[in-house]
Order: sequence, then structure tokens, then C-alpha cells
Amino acid sequence: MPRTGTASMQAALQILGYNKTHHGFILVDQPLTSNAWEAAVNAKFSGAKPACSKETFDAFFEGYLATTDTPSAFFTEELLEFYPDAKFILVERNLTPWLKSFRVLMEGMFGPKGIFVLAIDRILGYASLRTYRKLYSAYFGANTAERIMMNAPRVYKEHYRRVRELVPKERLLNYELGSGWEPLCEFLGKEVPSVEFPWINETKALEAKMVSVMAARARELVWVLSWWFGGLGVAVAGVWVMMR
Repeated sequence: MPRTGTASMQAALQILGYNKTHHGFILVDQPLTSNAWEAAVNAKFSGAKPACSKETFDAFFEGYLATTDTPSAFFTEELLEFYPDAKFILVERNLTPWLKSFRVLMEGMFGPKGIFVLAIDRILGYASLRTYRKLYSAYFGANTAERIMMNAPRVYKEHYRRVRELVPKERLLNYELGSGWEPLCEFLGKEVPSVEFPWINETKALEAKMVSVMAARARELVWVLSWWFGGLGVAVAGVWVMMR
């Protein structure tokens, strides 16, 4: 589930040697991959089976040794089918603080900042935020932040129940947020590192990411518009010269 220490787990896995670990932020930072993810989301939640092929997922995770966060967290069935030797780490967080953190994510995604990014993405041809909005709307059965939050406690509990039901016990680690290195290293067969377990404040990380994404998209939009209008200016000047 998102907002359960996924950024911290990404950092921990990378310390343990999983040098490239996929995270939801990557979809925002690399928006050209978003169209393929959007197709997978559309297929999965329209009832198509499977949502997409193993080749598609191999392309999603090319070069990566592990994955955390969404969108992959909502594709448990596909990951189980396509990667039969993979291990699953189910990180659980107390419901009350999770809801508080999750609200920040939903308000950012469906609120003014999200609408700003969505509008620019449409001009640039990206589908990152649109894909995430579709994913969360489908998974939580609602299409606004408030309605998603109303369903969130039920969906949160159902998610953990279903993962525990689907994933074989020998491939699943039930990890409580804050448990440190020992259970994780034992499960993965790794030595306990000499450094402290990483802790990343996900609320602050999300807020910083939204600001950086808005700034990056705005810069890209300015470049695109300057290219468009620059080209238009050259074309107009050319016509004017020919008509003289």
C-alpha cells in the first residue's frame, strides 16, 4: 500500500543490494512510461484477464531488481503470475496515521496542484497523473478525494486480507513499519547492514515531489510553447517575405 514507508523501503532495499528499486515517483519523473501503465490500468480494472503480458511488465521493470509503492502494489495477481520466484514484503501501518498520510496524497492528486499538473500533462502528451487518478479511483471505488477517503479504511483492510490470501506464506513477509533490519534481512537472506535503517518522511517527500514536478512541467511547457510560437513566427515571416 502507498504511504506505508515505501520510500524508506526503497532506500533499504537499495542498501541491501537491490540497487535499482522501482517506486511510484519514477512514473512521475519518467512520464514517457505512463502511457503503457495507463493501458495496464485500463485493462485490469475493465475486467480483462490478464491486465497485460509478462513482456509488458518486463518492460516496466527493465533494469530494476525490486519494486515498491504504486502502481505495482495494486497488481498483486499479475506479479504473482509473471514472477513465480519473487518474494513479497507486505508492510503494514496503523490505520489512523495511514489515513492521515493517505489524505495528503489524495488531496495533492485531486486538488489544485494535481489539476495544474494534469492540465500541463495533457498539453505535453503525458499520462502520469491521469494514470494515477484512474488507478486510485478504480481501486478505491470513487473519483474524488473525499469519496476515496470514505472508502479508504475498508479498502485498506481488504487489500491486506487479499494479499495474505493470494501470496504463499513462504514467499510473504508480514513487516510492521518500524521493525528495522532484522526481519527484512532474514527474509531476503542478507546480512544486517552496519548503517541504521533509513527513515524518509513520506509526507514531506511527497510535498517536495509535487513542487518539483510542477516546476519541471512548467519549464517544459514554456519550452514547448516557445518552440511552437517560434516556429509560427518563422512561418509567418516566411509568408510575409514571399508576398512582398
